[in-house]
Amino acid sequence: MSLESEDEGPGVHERTMLVDLRQLRPSRQEPPRESLASEEPTASEERRWRPFAFRNLEKVSRAQGLLAERLRWLTPAEGTAVAVAARLKEVFDAEVRLTVESVQVRPMAELRRFLGDPTFLAVLAPGALQGRAVLEVELALAHVAVDLLLGGAGETVGLRPLTDIEEGVMAYVVLEGLKLLVPGLQAAVPRPRLDGVARGVDEVSARLGDDGPMLAVHLHATLGPHSGMVRLVVPAAVLDAAEPAVESAQRRARGKADLEAFASRLSAVRSWLRAEIGSAEISGQDLASLRVKDVLLLDALSARPDKGEAGTARLRVGKGTA
Repeated sequence: MSLESEDEGPGVHERTMLVDLRQLRPSRQEPPRESLASEEPTASEERRWRPFAFRNLEKVSRAQGLLAERLRWLTPAEGTAVAVAARLKEVFDAEVRLTVESVQVRPMAELRRFLGDPTFLAVLAPGALQGRAVLEVELALAHVAVDLLLGGAGETVGLRPLTDIEEGVMAYVVLEGLKLLVPGLQAAVPRPRLDGVARGVDEVSARLGDDGPMLAVHLHATLGPHSGMVRLVVPAAVLDAAEPAVESAQRRARGKADLEAFASRLSAVRSWLRAEIGSAEISGQDLASLRVKDVLLLDALSARPDKGEAGTARLRVGKGTA
């Protein structure tokens, strides 16, 4: 309706006007400016986890993992390492510490990659086995040990190869360590003894052979203010002989200790834990009609904890959908 000057007379006046809807545009409204406080990220956004991808990781096969797991049977009893360090402290009259740096499983062909040349190499014979293991002490650390035992102050004059007398001194140090290490080994482990001193990696390769993988244990040794690396190379054949039988008291005791340690770790998990010991077939309709206090009989049981019988169970953490 339009009211103009000519429509001001008496009566009702109507006038129709055509409008092109394509020319109509909504009026643009400026969005309200948010306060500076709302633009700041919240504490939950700042603490949001971001995915991290590990790169250049070395691939480890299942056989290598099993070989590294067998190292547990070579581990001495608790307190043995402390006793060995205390004895070496008496020998050198200086603080001695040994800590494990890393454990690697590599082919025997890569032996030169781990052993230095020149260095001190002690060949160990595990009991009556034909295989041999090698204990390496870095040359600089060996010179320090020899100088301390011969009345010096632990000084190193060049990295020359050890003489026959100096190798004999280092052999004495190895024997003192084995004297306390052997009684602390587990029952199934062959007792190692000093089989001699090798001069060079070539002689070590000839004694160990080139077949099968090897396990290299890298130890960081501290002798007073000096430090260096000590490496133990054990072929796979020696580790196989050290593993106890499946049904043995030693394996059962170790498994029980592992279960107790694992249970303490599970107690710290703040999530649902569900142990599945059986299975049953049920239709979807019956499953939907289940109510509280209904009884469901299992078709197959993998464990009977109610009767104290041994068995297996599948433990699911959280949703357990993986």
